[in-house]
Amino acid sequence: MPASEQNEKQGLESPGPERRHWISFWSLMGLQAQNAFNDKALQFTLVPLGAWVAAMVGAQWGATLPHLLGMLILLPFILFAPLAGWASDSFSKTRVIRLAAWMQLVVFVVVLSSFRMEFLPLAVACFFFLAVQSTILSPAKNGIIKELLGSSRLGFASGIMQMFTILAILAGQILIGIWFSSRLEATGSGWSAGLFPMILVSLGAVVTLVMAYMIQVVPAPARKPFRLSLAVSHFHQLRQLLNSRPLRLSALGIAYFWAFGALVQFITLQIAGERYPDGHPNFGRATSYMMLAASGGIGVGSILGALINKRHIELGLNPLGGIIMTVSSLLIVLAQPESWFFYVALAIAGLGAAFFFVPINAFLQDECDPDQRGNILAGSALLNCLGMAGAVVLQLTMLKLGLSPAEQFLLLALVSVVATCYVMRLLPRAFIKMLAFSALRAFYRIETIHPKRMPEKGGVLLTPNHVSYLDALILTAASPRPVRFLMVSDYFEKPVVGKVAKLFDTVPISSKRAKDAIQVAAAAVEEGNVVCIFPEGELSRSGFMGEFKRGMELIARKADCLIQPVYLDGLWKSIFSAERGKFFWKK
Repeated sequence: MPASEQNEKQGLESPGPERRHWISFWSLMGLQAQNAFNDKALQFTLVPLGAWVAAMVGAQWGATLPHLLGMLILLPFILFAPLAGWASDSFSKTRVIRLAAWMQLVVFVVVLSSFRMEFLPLAVACFFFLAVQSTILSPAKNGIIKELLGSSRLGFASGIMQMFTILAILAGQILIGIWFSSRLEATGSGWSAGLFPMILVSLGAVVTLVMAYMIQVVPAPARKPFRLSLAVSHFHQLRQLLNSRPLRLSALGIAYFWAFGALVQFITLQIAGERYPDGHPNFGRATSYMMLAASGGIGVGSILGALINKRHIELGLNPLGGIIMTVSSLLIVLAQPESWFFYVALAIAGLGAAFFFVPINAFLQDECDPDQRGNILAGSALLNCLGMAGAVVLQLTMLKLGLSPAEQFLLLALVSVVATCYVMRLLPRAFIKMLAFSALRAFYRIETIHPKRMPEKGGVLLTPNHVSYLDALILTAASPRPVRFLMVSDYFEKPVVGKVAKLFDTVPISSKRAKDAIQVAAAAVEEGNVVCIFPEGELSRSGFMGEFKRGMELIARKADCLIQPVYLDGLWKSIFSAERGKFFWKK
């Protein structure tokens, strides 16, 4: 365990990961990217290859092969997720990752043999075993991040991993699809078109193995005994996940992200198949361009999400992502397939999906008990698979019912409306705070000096100077921890002010009973909150610090807590200050 995570557990200031931990993290990112690239490269070689083989033999199964592949990639997660979680919780996650890298190399050797023999069932079977390898890798690669970087950088690491994964998926889908189409046009043979790309992908599996051995070996947790009951323990893991409301809601949101992505993928494959039927060479190219738009949007959204979540997990990004997903689905309904508007709408859908996913994925990992992280993540992976399997069945059903792609996207928009409304009910405070602080940062460049002086845990009494009416917002935006402010309880009865005060978790105090006010404020600090009180008791009329009132001292003594002085600079002379005795209207 790195020193950063040890300090976080003890509530101490974290010095940050060491250089060797960063090397391990970036090696993990490279391994994850290469693994995702190889998975998608094989899948999007088999999809157009299957359409071509089906057309050659006069069969109709080419249109449903993508659904078969979609279920094959999910089946190992459903069957073997308990074993993967047990291995991640019982052995060093680094060694589990290395085992998965060796498995991938062996699978691709067999893939090359199937292409040489021109035997599609064997290639499809290899795709299943590649999914088994990904199942073993998943909880280990996700669980090791916190052990390498600590909790404070989980939001950043989650966004970076998502970015690497999406960019790799994007490259695998786009490059292989276009390459396959070009070689099919040149050779006229689907097997010849797919063989050389598979040779290069197999070489990529060797690179993955090298990166696996660059990851630092983390210590193994207390080994758990292997029991036959593990075969059905994924139901217990899922129940363990669902018993905690924060983990349950996060996991359901993540599952919806993957189901949304699966539906978009299969609907776009249907669009490509309708426009270029019977194994047409442009089928692979068309699917690649559509996935380029959607995956590119997810990649950009993941980068932005990582930056927004760099200092702390910003859950307000989640409902914003849901809104974008809803609007973009409606735009796709209005768009002509393969038009520039269609591709832009797909990209916006991907952007919104990434915004929806990044913060709740980081939150889920951060909330896990370290000793049960593998089980929780395996349970989440199972839920994701069930969501995607439901999406595969739903899209296949809509295809058999004769629903057009536009009608399917309309249904997807309606589901997104319901999901977004529910998320808005759960996270109204986080969403409004994010919008308010985004608007604030558009006009003010907020710089926090020595943010690490704020303890990561425990009650703190924040004592800033009071220069402007924006001080509370500035402090909330600048603080690495949520801040609760004191407000006279009379204001809570006002319609607008009261709702805003409750939304921002303001502490109500009595203006008439001073002792009760001190007691309430001290209790809020003792609960482990960061409570802010302006010691001057009023707005500065000169720009200088005024005389401190006794309230701060009494609260600090009552709570026996740390007092954290804060100085706000650069706000004097703003329209929200009392400079020249005027507010707002200044010349």
